[in-house]
Amino acid sequence: MPSEHRIVAIAAGHTVKVRRSRQPATRPGFVMVEKSHRAPFEVPEQRWQEAPVA
Repeated sequence: MPSEHRIVAIAAGHTVKVRRSRQPATRPGFVMVEKSHRAPFEVPEQRWQEAPVA
């Protein structure tokens, strides 16, 4: 499966290009994502679904 990249709004006015991680999120309703040079983190699944594909 190829990597899926999206431009996700992290906070008001702040967007980040991230890719979906292979590891599952620890909380229901969240998606684990990765950004280079930082540890994987979770974003709400709704925010991931609404983000445009990069």
